[in-house]
Amino acid sequence: LIDESGELKVMDFGLARRVGETRLTATGQMMGTPDYMPPEQILGQSHRIGPPADVYSLGVMFYELLTGKLPFAGESVAEVMGRALRDEPVSPRRREPRVPLDLEIICLKAMRKEPESRYPDARAMADDLARFLSGEAIQARRETWRERGLRWVRRRPAIATLACLGLLAGVLAGVGWARAEAAARARVIAEQAREALAQRVIAEVRERAAIYRTAALELRRAGVPTGGVVK
Repeated sequence: LIDESGELKVMDFGLARRVGETRLTATGQMMGTPDYMPPEQILGQSHRIGPPADVYSLGVMFYELLTGKLPFAGESVAEVMGRALRDEPVSPRRREPRVPLDLEIICLKAMRKEPESRYPDARAMADDLARFLSGEAIQARRETWRERGLRWVRRRPAIATLACLGLLAGVLAGVGWARAEAAARARVIAEQAREALAQRVIAEVRERAAIYRTAALELRRAGVPTGGVVK
């Protein structure tokens, strides 16, 4: 909350923790609001919870301010958590086209799945917002398709492995089919070549036989014995 002088006050001291403190409630129950929980908190990875976790929660609130909607909605807590772990948030500009591109980049950087990919702390995020307000270039940048692909593989190693194996099997099957097709075509070409050669040989033999018959007839008329040449 913010008091009359503009100072921030942390009101829920049941949730506030010092950096590095990992104690839970007496029952070991998860603490926090699922809509704003970073993935590492949902997974119970207390050793990874730090300032970037707060940056994630700020990113979710920023997303809500920009679009009027939560990034991950669901009919149950489990569904919300599952989407936060599995899905990428819909681009704020798709939900609200008037959102400036730089603000979208800042928001999505704050909500990256991996803590190390977010702003290191709230101050760094505030500094980028200040750059936007002053018309300066922000430090955050849009993720490339390669980076998104690598993050997807890291989050779903089993599916990625199966996909790679399927792709490899497809490639090998394609190579095998191509080899079989090439071999079949080579056999057809060889057969055609043999047939063409045989036809040429037959034609040449017939041509020479005709010449020999003509010569033999001429010799026969001249009275020269030719034996069985005429045949």
